[in-house]
Amino acid sequence: AMSALAQLQRGQRLIASMITYGEDKSYIIRFPGDGKEYVCRNSDLRAVGLANTAKWASLLEYAQTQKFPNNKGAEGTGGDQSRLEVGMACITGRPAEIITPRNVSITELASFIGGAVRSQNPITCGTYDENSIGSLPRLVFGSHAYTIIGFEPSRNMVVIRNPHGHSSRVFNHPSDPRHLEFEWMGDGVFKMSLSLFQNYFHSVARSFL
Repeated sequence: AMSALAQLQRGQRLIASMITYGEDKSYIIRFPGDGKEYVCRNSDLRAVGLANTAKWASLLEYAQTQKFPNNKGAEGTGGDQSRLEVGMACITGRPAEIITPRNVSITELASFIGGAVRSQNPITCGTYDENSIGSLPRLVFGSHAYTIIGFEPSRNMVVIRNPHGHSSRVFNHPSDPRHLEFEWMGDGVFKMSLSLFQNYFHSVARSFL
């Protein structure tokens, strides 16, 4: 969700508004609509091993560990929400919408994803675990969250980015040499057809800023 915001100008401004300087070289993080302050120092980041390339990402991630200690509340107060949904709502301050790709048609999925991309609003997706992916070609990491950064309606291809960026493992689809279903673009970015997407991703979450 942080990566999804960082891809958008409005998202970048929202991220900047969450972090201010505190006393004694500390940082104060406030999630929109949260009503709480989370204080973080460089020593706190070192203590928990947070060293993202971008300092703001480490600060927000640390604040999220304070908001959801040991992931308590990460599935919502009733324990019946997706972590994608809860994470998106936390970082945007707005309710998130979520769908299960396998439970909707290609047309509905295209509309859900395309709507967020066209309006430049954050959208994320999460993969099934390794056992559920099973014997499918290895194209994604299991139980991992990705950012959706584009959509090509003419080909029903969704553009996805691994937030690990250039450190991401490179995947290829050996039985698709013409890249009709899957194409690796570099820096953690790849294109995947919606029909293939339904087999790998269990949920898609979006929010409107």
